[in-house]
Amino acid sequence: MFETENRPPYQFRYPLTDKLLDISCLALAISSWLYLFYHYGSIPAKVPMHFNAAGEITRYGVKAELFILTVVATAVAGGLVALAKYPRIYNYPVEITAKNAQKQYNLATRMVRVMNLLVTTLLCYATFSTIQISISNKNKLSPMVIYILVAAVFALIIGYLILANKKNKD
Repeated sequence: MFETENRPPYQFRYPLTDKLLDISCLALAISSWLYLFYHYGSIPAKVPMHFNAAGEITRYGVKAELFILTVVATAVAGGLVALAKYPRIYNYPVEITAKNAQKQYNLATRMVRVMNLLVTTLLCYATFSTIQISISNKNKLSPMVIYILVAAVFALIIGYLILANKKNKD
């Protein structure tokens, strides 16, 4: 919305909560790789690759396609960890001034980190579940975890917008 060149510089702070969020995201991505490699030999050649809203399998693919989801989870986790270090380049719902900059930057970076955790969890859950369904020959995914994580993403965005506008008035 607004030009980034005119924004005050970010005084980098990295509290323990942010460190734990970043470490959790990267640990999830790594665990997804480890889980995939550990079970790869026991995964059948044909695996479910897509599920409908009821959790029923709608498409099968080759087991190598599981790497795509794991690569995406890793890229999201690593990319958002890196992006959280550059809040000056974000788009904000309010104008960034010298008075509100640090509060807005801190709020936005926390939102990015929590979003990273939610999205990485969602992608890793999809990988873990697909592997488990493939190994156990089940034909249905329990979609409740996905619904909860997607709802949490939307709640996070709404909460962020409310807080960003509130902090702008403070």
